[in-house]
Amino acid sequence: MFLNEKDNASIWNESDSGHYEVWYITLNHQALNTGYWVRYTIHHPTNQEAYAQLWFAAFNTKNPSKNIAINQKFPIASLKTNNSPFNVSIGNSQIKHDSAHGEISGAGHHIKWELGWKPNSTTHRHLPDFMYANRGLGQTTALSPNIDISIHGTITINGESIVLEGDRGGQSHVWGKKHAHTWAWGHCNDFDGGGAVLETVTARIKHKRLLLPPVTMLSLSLGGQLYQWNQLQHLPRNFGRYKTGHYTFRGNGALARISGTYICRAQDMVVATYTDPDGDKIWCSHTDVANLEVTLWTRVNRLAPWNKITTLSAPHRGHFEIAHRTDNLEVTKHHTEILSANSMT
Repeated sequence: MFLNEKDNASIWNESDSGHYEVWYITLNHQALNTGYWVRYTIHHPTNQEAYAQLWFAAFNTKNPSKNIAINQKFPIASLKTNNSPFNVSIGNSQIKHDSAHGEISGAGHHIKWELGWKPNSTTHRHLPDFMYANRGLGQTTALSPNIDISIHGTITINGESIVLEGDRGGQSHVWGKKHAHTWAWGHCNDFDGGGAVLETVTARIKHKRLLLPPVTMLSLSLGGQLYQWNQLQHLPRNFGRYKTGHYTFRGNGALARISGTYICRAQDMVVATYTDPDGDKIWCSHTDVANLEVTLWTRVNRLAPWNKITTLSAPHRGHFEIAHRTDNLEVTKHHTEILSANSMT
């Protein structure tokens, strides 16, 4: 068992009403300028029966009319979990610490994926360290056991197979009692020249009736060095702003700072409608083919001038999403829920 495999372990148990849990993979096929998103989920509404769900989306930069976004619900009896070794099975689909396979058919599509990777040795934590105590102190908890992986395998869309030969991607694990009120998330590990990994989150939490100010957390791994702006002391100085097709962020520390922007067209995004365990709705607009540019500055001490270290670019290989409590009318492509004899209505 890999040392960080425990960070993929399922938090949910059958008596855990009011819980959601997600394992997702995003990746790019650089030669085709395409991106892909695979999602395995458990949803246990408050005082209702739980269910499992599979999600898939494909993004085609050259021809957005070929974008696909589908999902399928399964009764909870279709779910099997094991934590040592880690695996989650939903029907005939499964995710492990080093691989994932699955299949969704319906609405004129037949999607199949067979993915494998060498796991990372450490887990990336998006939030301040103390937030991970007791299985997560916040409404939602996120981490990435495999933030930077080379993926091999195939994705087959309506009979056409895309072969993956070390294409870049990441795998994360999210769980909680309620999603953030609004958020933006971003990721990239496929910059021109390679060797860099970026993770960003900007979120607003609603506590009872009070909507709290947004907080932004960031990290950049570059050339073997990890720069982080995700601890409590960073939050007052960080910045994030987002709207359809646009997410700008800044991270400010004593000796290092970062800024960058994800940009895409509205037609490069698809909308996934999520439901909190308490029944509230969230509309999440997601893409895996955004343009991304990031600049890093450092200095040797607090009195020294800032030196620009690098500007990183990832054309059509930025992953980001924005989520709000109302539908995004600018994005017209929505996930289609597939119904079948074995799925829930």
